[in-house]
Amino acid sequence: MDVTCGSIRGMGYSMTPTIVSLTGACGLRILWIYTVFRMNRTLFTLYLSYPISWIVTFVFHLICFTIFYKRLKSGSTKRMKLSKATAAHSH
Repeated sequence: MDVTCGSIRGMGYSMTPTIVSLTGACGLRILWIYTVFRMNRTLFTLYLSYPISWIVTFVFHLICFTIFYKRLKSGSTKRMKLSKATAAHSH
């Protein structure tokens, strides 16, 4: 969860991983307490919210990472093509 979050921040996107982390780590756990834990009030059920929220948050971070990586990669490919075209015309 933290590696993908840091990778997205390293690509220059800081707001998205912050929102995903807060929603996944905090929001999902609160939702868990009001739904699943309410139906089965055991310590195991409460503790289960941690790995589940980590996994769900990681999946959403991975989706965001894939989107931003493709966007970053396509932007660098366009810049390379543009610089090659500019270099060819300048000679």
